[in-house]
Amino acid sequence: MNAKKNIGLALHAVSELKNKLEPARWQKLKLVVAGGYDHRVRENVEHLLELTNLAKELGISDNVEFKTSIPDKELKELLRQCKCVLYTPTNEHFGIVPIEVGWSKRPVIAANSGGPLESIVHGETGYLVPPNKKKFSSCLLELLSDTNLAERMGQAAHEHVKIKFSIEAFERKLANVFYEMLSDKKSI
Repeated sequence: MNAKKNIGLALHAVSELKNKLEPARWQKLKLVVAGGYDHRVRENVEHLLELTNLAKELGISDNVEFKTSIPDKELKELLRQCKCVLYTPTNEHFGIVPIEVGWSKRPVIAANSGGPLESIVHGETGYLVPPNKKKFSSCLLELLSDTNLAERMGQAAHEHVKIKFSIEAFERKLANVFYEMLSDKKSI
C-alpha cells in the first residue's frame, strides 16, 4: 500500500454514504482495502497508519478493514463476496486489477485516466469517473441500491474481459499479427 494508489479517495467516498444509507445498511457496509504491503518499507508502514487514522477521523473505522499482502485464494474469495471494487489510482499504467475484477464478474468504479480507460466500459462494465469522493460515492450508491445493476455490470465485465483480454483473445490478436506480416511479405 502506497500513496500513489490514492486509497484515501475510497475512504472519503465511503464516508459520503454514511448519511445516505439507512443505519441498518450502513452497519452492514464494509470497505475492504486489500493490497501489497511490506512492513520493511517505511512508506508502507507510514501510509497504512495514515489510512487507519483517516478512517477514524471520518468516523468509518468500523466499516473499514485493511488486509495486507493477502494470498490469491483469499483475494478470490473477497472478489466473490464483494458488490464492486473501487480502483482509485490516477494515471495508473494498464493495471491488472480491473481485469481480475471483471473476470470475477464484479463491476469496477475507477478514475477516468490511464489503464482503466482500456479495461472498463463506462456504464456497462463499471464506471469511469473523475477522481473525487462525490463521483465515486454516487456510483457506489447506485450499485448498492440496485442489486440487478451490479450483477448485470459484473456479467458484462466478465464478457468484456473474455473478449478483449483472455488467452484466446491474445491468441487471435497474435495470429492476426502473423497473418498481416505474411500478407505483407507476399505483396513485395
